[in-house]
Amino acid sequence: QGLVAWFDVVVSNPPYVASGAIARLQRDVRDWEPALALDGGIDGMDFHRRIVRDGVRHLREGGLLAVEVGAEQGCDVARLFRAHGDLQQVRVRRDYAGLPRVVAAERPSTSLRSRSATLRTNGDTESATAPREGSGRPNGDTESATVRAERSSA
Repeated sequence: QGLVAWFDVVVSNPPYVASGAIARLQRDVRDWEPALALDGGIDGMDFHRRIVRDGVRHLREGGLLAVEVGAEQGCDVARLFRAHGDLQQVRVRRDYAGLPRVVAAERPSTSLRSRSATLRTNGDTESATAPREGSGRPNGDTESATVRAERSSA
């Protein structure tokens, strides 16, 4: 509230454990971490929703939003990011164990937003959401979530 600032990067490790799963966490986690640091609400995504809703408007054009997610939340949080009109190039990054761990996206410049909207209306979602040429994919672990979802449903 009242924050009038623009950021190049917003990164968060929000609480992402579903309320009902806290009791089943490893004892050293459950007994050491404060509940406030773990409890992400009924589905574990309360803070992700708030970050997208409130945080994106503070990103500069070209800014990056990245959040840590639970192992089973990558697709759901990526879907949440894609549903926001001001985020593009949504990608899910995996940790060293191969589990989805970070969802990231960019707030495009105004000129890119209008170009992307045109591409989407022409049915070319792969071009609109694929990573930029030369952006690299370390360890081959990233791909546009939209492109991956479309390929798997084809």
